Amino acid sequence: MKKQLLLLASVLFCAITFAQVPQGINYQGVARDASGVELTNQTLTIQLSVISGSSTGAVSWQETHTVATNDFGLFSAVIGGGTSTGVGSSSTFDVVDWGSASHYIKVEMNGIDMGTTELMSVPYALQAGNPGPAGADGTNGTNGIDGVDGAVGPAGADGADGTNGIDGVDGAVGPAGADGADGIDGVDGTNATSLWQDDGNGNATIMSNVGIGTTNPIRGKLEITGNQQCCGTTQGDFWYYLYNNPNGQFQWYNGTDNFDISVYADGRFMGSGIHIFSDERIKNVIGLSNSKKDLSTLLSLEITDYKMKDKLKGNKPYKKVIAQQVMSVYPQAVSLTTEVVPDIYKVSTIDNGYVSLETDLKAGDKVRLILEDETSLFDVISADKNGFKVSTDKSGKVFVYGREVDDFHAVDYESLSMLNVSATQELYTLILSQQQIIESLETEVAELQEIKEDIENLKNLIGLPTKSNTSTMKSE
Repeated sequence: MKKQLLLLASVLFCAITFAQVPQGINYQGVARDASGVELTNQTLTIQLSVISGSSTGAVSWQETHTVATNDFGLFSAVIGGGTSTGVGSSSTFDVVDWGSASHYIKVEMNGIDMGTTELMSVPYALQAGNPGPAGADGTNGTNGIDGVDGAVGPAGADGADGTNGIDGVDGAVGPAGADGADGIDGVDGTNATSLWQDDGNGNATIMSNVGIGTTNPIRGKLEITGNQQCCGTTQGDFWYYLYNNPNGQFQWYNGTDNFDISVYADGRFMGSGIHIFSDERIKNVIGLSNSKKDLSTLLSLEITDYKMKDKLKGNKPYKKVIAQQVMSVYPQAVSLTTEVVPDIYKVSTIDNGYVSLETDLKAGDKVRLILEDETSLFDVISADKNGFKVSTDKSGKVFVYGREVDDFHAVDYESLSMLNVSATQELYTLILSQQQIIESLETEVAELQEIKEDIENLKNLIGLPTKSNTSTMKSE
């Protein structure tokens, strides 16, 4: 089980004016497991590194400690008093130039990176041990506030009353201190990268099931638990209109029936098939669809040839339906949501947030801009006949993609597919009916032919002219 280190306090002890400055920083922490339970009465190996300049800068000092936790999981160490690993600029702690730059403490426990934290004012008391300008001591400040005793009440937890005006760091404040360190738990997220395999070409493959909203993805390689509602929960978000219902009556129809979505994508899904939940036990069956009306509705749909306005989506032709036309004849298959459309799609320039391009955008609109270093949706602050200003201070080239709309039409092709099934069943019924009529007519024709043959035979018997002997007499 991975162990997590929750930092409670770091205390720097400063010397008086004529005393030698101690080369060390007292450090205390509470060790907990992944569930937040203290690791009590255990021996741990920690590695402490002093990093200069930035959290990813050069290591000035690195050391290791073997520490033991008490009944509360608390342990102590002195930064500068451990065993040097030889990494850094020297093997002695006093070489760290505390006044040269910002400094950070990186903590590793049992080989696990527990995070890097910037040291603020306290460690710079060590700078007092280096000769410097006379003003290095600074103006004497008020006595530091004594730190509140921690849960375990260690005597050293109180902040030191430094004579040079540096306030002592507050000691651990019991459970409140532990809550403050919860942010370090986020380090565990980086451990998940061990599940990925990198081929060195920018491609990564995860070697396990992936769960979103679940900690136990066992039903598929990708399992998503949870959803959010689309596309509106108040009447102001709905789009209403009148349509002719199956009973021949006009009524209000909400074109954005609220439904829950777990996956939203602006590209395609590709695979060998798709299964939709359709178990009778999750449905209240109203009745069978009216296949005659379904056939009539299907015949009203217009199949359209088109290409995408966004050229990045390709330039090949499509043969599909247009959602607005589908809504006019089969509104059940159309929903409305919020999306960005490429209705501007032009290159321009941006100067401190002002885009020099004539559009019909107005203040309050949202527009998608593709800048040299980012692609984002920006709020339009103001607009005039020559351009518009957005909420950014960027300058340079810009591609204005288009605005966000709240009536973006989406088609439920599964609904259209079922409409087609119902209409096909109606066509099959009509074919069977016509086939029966044809067979009946064929039977009648055969019966008429038999009657005609019987008449000809009867004429032969009684000596009356028939078609055959009449043709013979004419030839003679």
